[in-house]
Amino acid sequence: MKLSEWARKMGISYRRAWQMFKDGKLPIGTILEDEPRGVVLENTVAIYSRASGHEDKDDLERQAERLKEYVLAKGYKIIHVVKEVGSGVKDTRPKLIELLRKKDYRILLVGHKDRLTRFGFNYIILKFVSWSISLGSGTSGGTLAPLFIIGGSCGAALGSGILLVFPHFELDVRLAGLIGMAAMFAGASRAFFTSVVFALETTFQPFGLLPLLGGCAAAYLISGLLMKHSIMTEKIVRRGVHVPTEYFADFFEQTLVRDSMSNQVVTLKGGMTLHEVRLWITSGAPGSSHKGFPVLDEQGNLIGVVTQRDLFDTNEPVTKRIEEIIKRPPAVVYEDSTLREAVDLMAEEGIGRLPVVTRTNPLKVIGIITRSDILSAQRKCLEEARQVRQSIRWLGVR
Repeated sequence: MKLSEWARKMGISYRRAWQMFKDGKLPIGTILEDEPRGVVLENTVAIYSRASGHEDKDDLERQAERLKEYVLAKGYKIIHVVKEVGSGVKDTRPKLIELLRKKDYRILLVGHKDRLTRFGFNYIILKFVSWSISLGSGTSGGTLAPLFIIGGSCGAALGSGILLVFPHFELDVRLAGLIGMAAMFAGASRAFFTSVVFALETTFQPFGLLPLLGGCAAAYLISGLLMKHSIMTEKIVRRGVHVPTEYFADFFEQTLVRDSMSNQVVTLKGGMTLHEVRLWITSGAPGSSHKGFPVLDEQGNLIGVVTQRDLFDTNEPVTKRIEEIIKRPPAVVYEDSTLREAVDLMAEEGIGRLPVVTRTNPLKVIGIITRSDILSAQRKCLEEARQVRQSIRWLGVR
């Protein structure tokens, strides 16, 4: 039996079993085999130190000496001491890779995790290329993580560059990476508050609130100026699905019927005959060209609406009165209703005009609104909006 197997079976450490072997305290009858070469022993250490440039060689030596003192103080055995010069933003570490391939030590000791590598710059470039190919091929999904990686990397790189140019600035590169990540997501997805809240909840950095608001607001504004659609909806639009990109109040919800209706209403008396009405229409008298007419009784109350198709129906005798050809109760709209309510009622009833009444007297016609009136109001709104857009210039373009 190997000493390591016996120690594992007895539930003791290898070091204690080795000490028992040296002191001759192993149980009688225990037969030990030689440990094979290459077995990793406990408390064996490989030291790795790195500096960013050749001008930092003194720091490289100090790192190695400090780590040696620490290992000796702990009573560990030093197997390898590796010193390497390489940038923290690149993944070219030939000496580190060679050290990691060796199996004759248990612990890899570095002064700080950044001494191994801060982040793999080449992997970021490859991730960006693969992401572009993935999106360009038409596949769905996979945008969230690349946005975070690219945004955080750009933010950290920008923060590092600012520190190189202005070393007296008290700028935290980690905070710059956080802002870059949130800003990239806010601009690409058009989710301003979501980006800010997400960054705060995941990092618990209240001091980053103002920079996050500023960075995300700038990214959102630039994205709105340069991109018609967000990255979440771009592929849907390319497939022919209409996606609204702007948030605005419905014009019909903001306009009342009394602001767009016609006050001069041409009405017919219910007691008139079809012959009388047909003669009046064919004479070309003022108001006779309308397609529909409200019908009033002798008291002037609304009893229905008839169209020219009803009036010129050849199946109806000319002696028949107008009130007798009314097919259904009138659909009316109040003067303080919105155009949206009027449009919806027209669509539900399948008609093109609505008599306008008051709430206090719903039988008294004070006006009429037609599809032409609604289209005229919409045309006026579009002209005003077009004038506003033409007055805004950006980069010298109307």
